Amino acid sequence: MFPVYIPRTYPCLPARDSCTETPYATNPPIEANFKNFLAYKNEHNGAIAENIGFVSFRNVTAIDNNMVGIEISTSG
Repeated sequence: MFPVYIPRTYPCLPARDSCTETPYATNPPIEANFKNFLAYKNEHNGAIAENIGFVSFRNVTAIDNNMVGIEISTSG
């Protein structure tokens, strides 16, 4: 998930519609679930997320990765 991952209802459409009174209502965010994720013996990190939105990680296992298991820089 690099550099930006903000899951939306309609991923191919713009996140914002400035022609409406509520610009984010036409394409609201949805939750992205990463379940049972295994990161094993990667050269750098097991997972990198720099700027993520409505994302959840459940049952994550990060073993013997070269730098770190999971790196999350910014979320919001």
